[in-house]
Amino acid sequence: MPIPRGSVGLGGVNLGHPIRRSHWQRQSLTEEYAASRPGLPRYKLLGMSEQSGGLTLHLQRVVSAPPPAVFRMHTGPDLFVQWFGPEGFSARIAQFDVRVGGCYRFWMQPPEGERFAITGEFRGVDPPERLVYTFLYDTPDPDDRETVVAFALRAVDTSTEVTVEQGPFITEQRLSLHQEGWSDSLDRLEAALST
Repeated sequence: MPIPRGSVGLGGVNLGHPIRRSHWQRQSLTEEYAASRPGLPRYKLLGMSEQSGGLTLHLQRVVSAPPPAVFRMHTGPDLFVQWFGPEGFSARIAQFDVRVGGCYRFWMQPPEGERFAITGEFRGVDPPERLVYTFLYDTPDPDDRETVVAFALRAVDTSTEVTVEQGPFITEQRLSLHQEGWSDSLDRLEAALST
């Protein structure tokens, strides 16, 4: 089911869906908690928010590289496959046309089981600050629908604060699956940037 367009989201880009924070918005890992526990990943789940038609994931992480390097990791096909996906998964690009209106398609291979494809269209490309694209599994789970990912970068000294918003999801289970996938991906991104 396509997302109705028309709402402005992260960075003023049309995300195709309204974002309304609800009274039950949660924060599972606070900055204070992470700071008191050395060795924890430097990210935080900013929360899930209920919105008309679904839930939105909000995740933030600081990585040790400047925004242009992080942006290249997300837009260069050979670099993207080095870090995208949950731990143990591999990716192979079939199409990667990074421009507004351009499409992408890549295959994900889990450690066990059948590979699957993810497709989408780039809706916003603003180097090195923002990338917005749709996200859809080729053969979706009955609880899946097309979502929109906003990948925003902000310089913090010599590092980059990465903010990921994705939604709408129709179940907390699907949102949690993507939260785990993005958390692993951001760990892998930081490792790839360190080499």
